[in-house]
Amino acid sequence: MSGLFGGLFDFNRDGKTDIFETALGLSIIDQAAREEEEARRREAEADDFLLDIDIDEDLPEDGQSLQDRLDELRDRLADLELEEPEDMFSEEYSAWEEAHEHLEERISELEDQIEGF
Repeated sequence: MSGLFGGLFDFNRDGKTDIFETALGLSIIDQAAREEEEARRREAEADDFLLDIDIDEDLPEDGQSLQDRLDELRDRLADLELEEPEDMFSEEYSAWEEAHEHLEERISELEDQIEGF
């Protein structure tokens, strides 16, 4: 075992890690780190989005204000649907799904409230 990573990047198994194997190995690590960072960023955005859509406090009094809020939430739902993660088994998808369901519930509640006017 020699080198910085103890032969981890000795892809051709010749007992030596040459510069190209090292570069390839570091590239793989860099890409994995970037993907993890992107997943964390998207998860944080989903969490922020969930916090941002909480409408229980200070609901508008009149029907037009409720309709405006409903339109805003529908726009947010459309934006969120465009950002659906591809990997349905990831934590990112779970956060997205939770935000999506929460938003749909809020829209339904507002629709019911508007019907009451």
